[in-house]
Amino acid sequence: MNYTTTQGKNRITLTAYAPLHIFKGWSVAGISGEAAIDLDNDRIESVRVQAKTGLFDTGDAFKNKEMYKFIGIKENPRATFTLGECTYFEQIDENTYHVSVIGTLDFMNIRRTLPLDVVAIRNGNGFSTGLVFKWSFKQHGVRPPQLFFLKLKDTVDIRVHLEFKEAG
Repeated sequence: MNYTTTQGKNRITLTAYAPLHIFKGWSVAGISGEAAIDLDNDRIESVRVQAKTGLFDTGDAFKNKEMYKFIGIKENPRATFTLGECTYFEQIDENTYHVSVIGTLDFMNIRRTLPLDVVAIRNGNGFSTGLVFKWSFKQHGVRPPQLFFLKLKDTVDIRVHLEFKEAG
């Protein structure tokens, strides 16, 4: 079955840490994706999700400007995740699935393999997914940004909620 993301129901949240400070950012717009998944037969053929990096927001215009400068918005207008393989697929109950996948995250023109554990919940003619993972500046060969005297720690927590509906 082919699915596409449902506009307006997706969210990506970023949480970065500095000494005595927590910085949050999010996006609820510009997130799109397609998936070819057969939940009844435990098969995932393809998944591709992208987010427009220029639509991430911190709630603060100055922090947004610094974040966009760090990302290089003109050169890196989007981040993408493309499925490589599904390594685990288990149906937990009638509508809930636990899935482990390995894919490629392309962010700031840096491509890295990323293992993810995903919970998928079937709902009507679609499904929703939720996942949490950590992104490391050092693992991607990037120095953590600094804002005034605050230098971000290496790891950023990322939460993703996506809703898919049958394509067509």
